[in-house]
Amino acid sequence: MITTLQLFFLRSLIRQKEQILSSLCFGLSLALLLSLGTADAADSVKKEQFAVMLFVILLITTSWMIMKSSTSHEKEQTLTTLLLHPFKASHIIISYSSVVMALSLITHLILGWILAVLFGVAGGGGGLMSSLIICLMPYLLGLVPLGCLCSTLTIHSSHSGHNSSALLFPVIYFPLATPLTLVSIQTFKLLWHDSDSLVRLSSYPSFWLLCALGVFYAVLSINLFSQVVSS
Repeated sequence: MITTLQLFFLRSLIRQKEQILSSLCFGLSLALLLSLGTADAADSVKKEQFAVMLFVILLITTSWMIMKSSTSHEKEQTLTTLLLHPFKASHIIISYSSVVMALSLITHLILGWILAVLFGVAGGGGGLMSSLIICLMPYLLGLVPLGCLCSTLTIHSSHSGHNSSALLFPVIYFPLATPLTLVSIQTFKLLWHDSDSLVRLSSYPSFWLLCALGVFYAVLSINLFSQVVSS
């Protein structure tokens, strides 16, 4: 059943490919603008700025993609249609989140490599990209379901007649995503700066904290999504 939903959402997102492209272009524009002020900075400063800017851009582009996609699904009454069939709300958010996570992982790796080139820190890219992949998986595990929950709350609020519903998504989403983003930045910097990070991965407390936060956000978002939909 989850596989059926995943294929459905994958086809839906492919049809809405302009939303994925727009989030990628938006991220590239931010990367270019933020890299302009680092040309004369020392290498150590560039690396610190790169790590912070990277995950800030990833946070913004993920929220952009989820909100655009959710708005499109709302116009098509996708959620209502699926709930009329024998699909559980938890299956819907798990399937949708897994597809968005896969697409986000691809686009974020592209953004990460381009941003590294713009910041001039792409040398020794193997360690950079492997560290980014390790951090992105638990990061997106928590971030995407949280975004799905927040977008659903925003749509639910608009149906209730609240005029300020358009402001609800960033007000809820960004403060909740901040702890996950901060831990991801710290973990990424530790892994990137350590040439033996993959060997000693289990010795990093921040990595396990990142994994725990990712699982916590995912489980919490799935449970709350089911309650929001049922209401």
